[in-house]
Amino acid sequence: MKKWGYHCAMLLYVCMGTAGILLAITNTFQLKYQKAEVFSIILLFCAIETLLLLMEKKSGKVLAWSVSIGSVLLLYLLRGETLRESLLCIKRSVLETAEEYFQIYLGSYFNVDASVDYGMVVLGILIGMLLSYGIVCMKHSWMPVVLLGVGILIPFTVGKVPKMAEVVLCMLSVGGIVAAKTERGFQVQKAFGDRKDVTKQISELLKEKSLDFFGKAKGGVNDGVIGGAGEFAKDDEKQLVITSQTKPQEKIYLQGYIGTIYEDNKWKEGRRKEFQSWIRQQNAQTEEVRNLLYEKLKTVSSQETLYIENVGANTKYKYIPYGGYYTEKDEIVSDSYVKGDAKKYDIQYCPLGAFGFAALENTKSPLENAYFKYVSKYDTEVPAKVEKSFLEEVEKRVPATDVWSVMDEIAQVLDGQAEYSLEPGKTLVGEDVAEYFYFENKKGYCEHFATVATLMLRMKGIPARYVAGYAVLPSAFKLNEEGEYEAVVTGASAHAWAEAYVQGIGWIPVETTPGYSGNTMTVIPDGMNTLQEQTESQLQQSESKKDETQQNELQDKQEETDEENNQSGEGEGKDKLPAEENEKRSGNPLYMIVGIFVGMFLVAFTVFFGRRVWILKKRRISRNHGYTEYVKELFYRMFELLVLAGKVEKSEEVDGEFTQKLCKAYPNIREEDVDQVVKIVYQANFGNEKIEKEEYQMCRKLYCQIKREVSVDVVWWEKIWWKYWNGISL
Repeated sequence: MKKWGYHCAMLLYVCMGTAGILLAITNTFQLKYQKAEVFSIILLFCAIETLLLLMEKKSGKVLAWSVSIGSVLLLYLLRGETLRESLLCIKRSVLETAEEYFQIYLGSYFNVDASVDYGMVVLGILIGMLLSYGIVCMKHSWMPVVLLGVGILIPFTVGKVPKMAEVVLCMLSVGGIVAAKTERGFQVQKAFGDRKDVTKQISELLKEKSLDFFGKAKGGVNDGVIGGAGEFAKDDEKQLVITSQTKPQEKIYLQGYIGTIYEDNKWKEGRRKEFQSWIRQQNAQTEEVRNLLYEKLKTVSSQETLYIENVGANTKYKYIPYGGYYTEKDEIVSDSYVKGDAKKYDIQYCPLGAFGFAALENTKSPLENAYFKYVSKYDTEVPAKVEKSFLEEVEKRVPATDVWSVMDEIAQVLDGQAEYSLEPGKTLVGEDVAEYFYFENKKGYCEHFATVATLMLRMKGIPARYVAGYAVLPSAFKLNEEGEYEAVVTGASAHAWAEAYVQGIGWIPVETTPGYSGNTMTVIPDGMNTLQEQTESQLQQSESKKDETQQNELQDKQEETDEENNQSGEGEGKDKLPAEENEKRSGNPLYMIVGIFVGMFLVAFTVFFGRRVWILKKRRISRNHGYTEYVKELFYRMFELLVLAGKVEKSEEVDGEFTQKLCKAYPNIREEDVDQVVKIVYQANFGNEKIEKEEYQMCRKLYCQIKREVSVDVVWWEKIWWKYWNGISL
């Protein structure tokens, strides 16, 4: 019965650990698959692998590895191309997540839209095999513990916090492994506490952690991650340089990242598979869909050209103005943002504010009508929990039904409900950022306002999306030496807003951040120049001084750069200053993670060795008062160490049988030495004679010898426990 209980426990630990690691990978990289079917297959293989390894025969190991590797090979033979595409999709998801978080471009992706089911099965089989082998066959289970630790840390690598289910599964598996590999379970409890207490502590710890785990919210385009941080880091570094032949008469919204799916406090990109399927049905090209607004505008508006140079912005995106013309060379992700690693490019566009929208709403093409049905299906979705929270609020405070009136009312509601602040305070894990911002905190920056505005628009039945990019005022454009109008865009101009789809027109920006522009950009259907005048009047005073300062700084920097280039012979902008590089490196979360672990190590070092210093000092004081009590404590610890190693029972009598049993277990220990120490201990407990230094040294010599012998039979963490904590006073 005990054997079967042990087998069931091992099987349970393997299944929990495998499930925990796979859930961490799934949630971190946003993998979508048939969880019930895939997990059933994986856990079945885990059970088979574990039971084969528990046969305690060499043939069991061979069979277990054969089943694992053979299953993968068989799956490849039967579903070779499908399996390959599945693994490529997993790879793409990993790379995309890394790009989004680290703001780097890792290269173009392959056009594969397969299910990841088969890839997850292969991954689960291999992880399960490694865990089961490490738990069952390895004497010291460092490998499965490391794997489980990596599983918990995976979300942190991309700035996420692991979900409770992942942590609990991995920690329970680790606890079970450690308990199973030690002969005394009470030592585990003594070191780490009861399992229920551990789970409770982990839960409380995670609840206390805030979303700003790595400090301030980053400036620039942050790929849809909504800031839950305590404050926002404004960046005055140069991001873009925009040149135009004529001075723009309206604020230019440059689209960077466009998110359509709100989940886990993040706006995720559009559904690639669904959009590609829809575009094939329409027998159209992606750029045709994105040019719908441009084709309308060019009939009533003048055409302009912007020359854009990316000098410090996220190179994952090309930054496109509304009314911009998309070409077949632009790599459009779904129907949203444009990828591009180009440093310099030009974009033709038609300004939004030179006409009235009303004239365009009545002109609709078949492609427009089909696209409106598509966005009405996918870009109006709101998570059930969020919809429940906001439903009453939207019904009460946004009664309008007309699309323009709805935009205006939402802007007014947000203006009265919350204040704009770059230091809104922290958002606790487990809280939805939108709900916490609107109902409780009532403070936030543009990302918070844009998120709530997008959700409210959707709840009114208006297709809406979240956009992160740059908002450039006309006052930013200054006449340069070439007779062109040039705007230097810094990180401070990075912005987030909502965009809505108006039938017959297309996607247009909706500004709802109070104090940023004074009102919604799109609430005046007859033209937006009036709004621009409001914006200019509010910001003209602050911008004038800022522009002068920036221009002076730019001239100074340009002179310095020219001088350096003349000396080095290198072109402008090829090398970054060491200070800039160090600043960016210091903000990299990977370095923060390393710093956290180094800090944890230093704390542990301080605790262990600080206690050692204190105990050694205490030892010297006790010796000054004689060795009697010290010998008692020494023997007690020695006996406890033998119990830990499983050589004696906890209730065993210390007599001649004890001496024989000890010497039989450890032949290097002499019986006469043990007998002599036992006599000294009896004398210390029951005699009236003083224990001399030589007698104490004899006891300590035996204790040290037993520690060396026992160290062979215990795991590494028990050695550390006894060397630096439990046995340190001896």
